[in-house]
This record gives sequence, structure tokens and C-alpha cells, in this order.
Amino acid sequence: QIKPGLLLYTERRSADPRLFCLSGTGLRRIGWNGRAFDIRRCLFLDTETTGLSGGAGTVAFLVGIGFIDGDSLMIEQYLMRDYADEAELILRLAERLDACDFVCTFNGRSFDMPLLQARFTMCRMRDRWRELENIDLLHPARRTWKLRLGSCRLSRLEEQILGISREGDLPGSEVPQRYFDYLKSGDLTLLDDIVRHNRQDIATLADLLVCLCENYSGPEKLTEQRDAFSVGKALEKQGELEPARELYRISAIPMPAGTLAA
Repeated sequence: QIKPGLLLYTERRSADPRLFCLSGTGLRRIGWNGRAFDIRRCLFLDTETTGLSGGAGTVAFLVGIGFIDGDSLMIEQYLMRDYADEAELILRLAERLDACDFVCTFNGRSFDMPLLQARFTMCRMRDRWRELENIDLLHPARRTWKLRLGSCRLSRLEEQILGISREGDLPGSEVPQRYFDYLKSGDLTLLDDIVRHNRQDIATLADLLVCLCENYSGPEKLTEQRDAFSVGKALEKQGELEPARELYRISAIPMPAGTLAA
């Protein structure tokens, strides 16, 4: 039998010191057009849901957030043990939204944030919804690495760009069914993989933000030619022609004999 009540998971990790000195140029070039950025007012956010395409019947049964606390990255995860727990989850999340000005997501502009806004409305807490300025890392990630990697799923970026390897990670496509299986059986251990997956997603958002800002604040340091070309193309579209020309020059330098393409 499923016990009522929202579950809260917390974990404190050392924050990358580079988070505290993100380049304004790098932020602007990856698409940040908001006010002066303060990492201590930023919420990293990712959801696990009962469906992958949104819609009125899709519920975020697990919401993971990360925020800076001192020199640490604090990760909190709110897990619904049953649908009756959604109102408490929304209330907890509203309190965190109130404490922040910005949100950092991966495809959150199109999926996570509209879904959560709809759930606030469904729970009759629309007045508690707070629209935060969103740094959505999916789009600059695609602009930077799609030419080289093809797929820019978060797990692939972890492995190929950040050097993070997940062991036995649960594919995102299996998440909804795993939650439905839990609701039928009441076996909370079925959700362990989902909680672990979501926790890593939050930590990866912070790492990816640092990586993208560094790539765009000092793009002349890029050593992968396809990445240099891609960043050059992005800067050219933003009207930064001189750095774009330099990146095109870097990308055109012949690779040493015997060098294998990634």
C-alpha cells in the first residue's frame, strides 16, 4: 500500500568555483539577454513526468532543483508518492521560485516550465506561479556540438563533452512506465533509478552552464575544429564578425596526419 505524503531528497555537493565568476560575454553569447546574472539567484531545474509530450494529463511526479548555498550546490528533489501529493509539491516549488530570479534548464522553455505552469493552474495555485528568466541550455548546446555529435541529449553531452559516465542509467523513455508500475505495486525501490537519474541531471546543468560560458567567452581556445566552426557560425549570426572570422580560420587549419575524427 502506498503511504501518503511528499518525499524530499536532499544532497549537498561542492559547487564548481567557476560558477561564481561566469563571464558576462559568455552568458550573452549563449543567449542570456536578461538582467545582471547572479548565480545565487539561479535555480537549476529538471522534471520527471508521466508523459513525454506534455498535455493536460501529464504530471511532473518528480521535480529536482539545485541552488547555491554558501560554496555548495544544494540539490532538492520532490517526489509524489501519489497524485494526492501534487498540491504539496507545487507549494514547495513555489517557495523556491519565490527565492530566485532565474532558472536554468535543458529544454525547459518548451517543456518543463510550461508543464509546471499548467500544473500550478490545475492545483488552483496559479497566483503562486512566478515567471523566471530562463537560461535554456539545449539551444546553445545544439549550436555548439550538433555538427560533431549529432545527438545533443544531455546524457551524450555528459559523456562526450563533460567526461561523465553514468552506469546503468535509466533511459528517459522508460520513466513514465516505471512510475505507473510503482503506483500499482507500491514498491518505492522502483523509483530509485529515476531519483538518481534526476539528481545527476541537476548537477550536469551546472557543469554544462560553466562549459558553455567558457567556450563562448574564449572561443579562440577551442581545439576541436567542428566546434570552432559551429561557434563561429553562432557568433556570425549575432553580428560578431571578427571573432567569427578567427574561428573559421581555426576550423580551416589542416588536422595533423593520422588524427582520427571523433
